[in-house]
Amino acid sequence: MHRQKTSIYSETIEHPNFKVFSGRVRELTRLIREVTNFSPTSICIEGPTKIGASFLVNRMINLFKSSDGFWKNTSQNNNLQIQMYRFDCSPKTIKDVIDTIFEVVVSQENDLEKAIITDYAQRRLLLRQLLQNTPTRYVFCLLNFEETLKKNSDTTDVGFNFLSSLMDFQSFIFTIDRPITDIHFLANIKNIATLRLGLLDAGEAIQYLTNAFEKCKKVSFLSEKVENLLLDLSGCHPYLLYQISEVYYHACLKNNFSDPSDMDDQTIESILLAELHPAGELSYIYNFFNGTWENLSEAEKIWLKDLILQPEKITTDLQNEEIIKNLSFLQLISYNPTEKSFSISSRIFSEYIQIYHLNPGEETVSESYNFILKGSTNKEEKLFNLFTSKPNAVISNEEISLEVYGVDNPSKADIHKINTLVGRLRNRLREQHGGNRTDLINSVYGKGFRYSPPTRN
Repeated sequence: MHRQKTSIYSETIEHPNFKVFSGRVRELTRLIREVTNFSPTSICIEGPTKIGASFLVNRMINLFKSSDGFWKNTSQNNNLQIQMYRFDCSPKTIKDVIDTIFEVVVSQENDLEKAIITDYAQRRLLLRQLLQNTPTRYVFCLLNFEETLKKNSDTTDVGFNFLSSLMDFQSFIFTIDRPITDIHFLANIKNIATLRLGLLDAGEAIQYLTNAFEKCKKVSFLSEKVENLLLDLSGCHPYLLYQISEVYYHACLKNNFSDPSDMDDQTIESILLAELHPAGELSYIYNFFNGTWENLSEAEKIWLKDLILQPEKITTDLQNEEIIKNLSFLQLISYNPTEKSFSISSRIFSEYIQIYHLNPGEETVSESYNFILKGSTNKEEKLFNLFTSKPNAVISNEEISLEVYGVDNPSKADIHKINTLVGRLRNRLREQHGGNRTDLINSVYGKGFRYSPPTRN
């Protein structure tokens, strides 16, 4: 695999809870410098949910609390005192946010008489005066601020105006999952600085995996085939890459694998894809996909299904332009400029759609055709004929076992043989058809396999 040198992101950063994630040193440096600059600056971390914004904020706070040297010489005013606070805005309204800020500032000023003020208008007036006159810079990190915006749809409310006025005196860090220009309340703040998060490239993802597993004492190996599979399944999405890597790590510990050769591709893949199921050990991967899917429009859902079933029919005309723009922003699809084609960024998300949102036997609109399989073994030919006889339908392990091996009730060892045979057939189809070996045969967790025949251009 081509290992591109990172240009946007940099070294891996340790999470405060001793978990590793793919950090962004350059972005973090820029953010901290803007926050601690003598002139107050408001900052908005802009990017889809589960893309790393919370990790970034947590890391910044952790560095500050540990008096890390990272913070030294970042302020033009050496006498400036900095206090940093993190708020989860999910359950809060704008008024809740302002009340929380008020309580923090008043408690730092140790003025108990002012703390008992309950009138909202008086609280806001006092808070503005305190922030104007204090030698302390308060940095308020408002995570999941998007949830607060949903509760306050009227951005002409006085609460919004007051909160924006506070930004003239102190620093605020927001995390939102859409462009700042879409939010009237934030877009009108003159001194706000945005920080855009996004997908990792292959080089950055590999660097993350290498660093993470080099630090593991019990599972220090990471073969190239596993490395490629982890990148393929996650689509280089930071959240998914971390979660799927963790599944692989614990699978190695659970099964006492001491060498990569102990697990073949199909075994590793079946372990990882099993986590798509809502009853899986990491059910929040399923919940993340489910929530993402439910928030898509019907047109976007149909477009993604077509991308799986008939990718050669996908166009970039005006009718699809808005769909492509939104799905790209959500980091769900990627574009290959060389082949001028789209693909779903994460194969595990593609698996999710096929398992839960494609009806068994759902046909492509395009005319399909089958290969004449060349150089195959007898069992490969039997399996291929079974797949081509039922295009786009889910074929169970039991059906494959009976058709190919003549065994009615397959054992665990028989299932392993089936996985190996499917892997060989995938590779043979890839050699003859080209492209990714999973384009045609996909695993369907708990059910079997689905063969999607290629379509004519």
